Amino acid sequence: MIPVISVAELDTHPQSVGSAIIEAYASLGFAYVVDHSIDLDLQAEVFEMSRRFHALREVDKRRIEVNRFHRGYVPFATSTDRTSTLGEAKKPNLSESFLMLREVSDDHLDVRDDIYLAGPNQWPAQPAGFRQVVTAYNQSLGAFALQIISAIDQALGTADSITRWFDEPTTWLRLLRTRRRTPRLPRTNSAVPRIRISGRSPCSRRTMSVA
Repeated sequence: MIPVISVAELDTHPQSVGSAIIEAYASLGFAYVVDHSIDLDLQAEVFEMSRRFHALREVDKRRIEVNRFHRGYVPFATSTDRTSTLGEAKKPNLSESFLMLREVSDDHLDVRDDIYLAGPNQWPAQPAGFRQVVTAYNQSLGAFALQIISAIDQALGTADSITRWFDEPTTWLRLLRTRRRTPRLPRTNSAVPRIRISGRSPCSRRTMSVA
């Protein structure tokens, strides 16, 4: 049974919350967290922005087709993950996505050193307010994740020895839409490699669902 962890006392009793998280991940590696502080209205806005983005014409979405930094639009049925230990994926996912990773400025050292996944996000011209809402949601999730990591640190009695490694974490926000039928899509001659996602073994070995 998947553990359900209340984080209502994350601010007042972080050690107890951290202990519950450690127990869940030491055994199963997956948990639901509830009673979090992520704004419900903001969550609703993100879902609405996702709906509006995926309702755009295919040609408009492809203006920000995924780049070498793994940011932008992943067209429908173009992703097939090859990293799974659960079986060989031979067919693409019937899905499309918008991907946002950590925002990195052009003059950042990681960009100048060509570090993997360090690069600019791509943003669509429409829908209006898309960038602001998605960025705010990503920041909210990031702040919550840091609270969780800090609680784990406190439960382990390790001060900030874990938390300090997440000053500039790699974040990955995906707005996903799935479909049952394959639409007719324009051909592309893009040399940019496509992101591949499918049933796979989690690379982090730790998964948390925010409900």
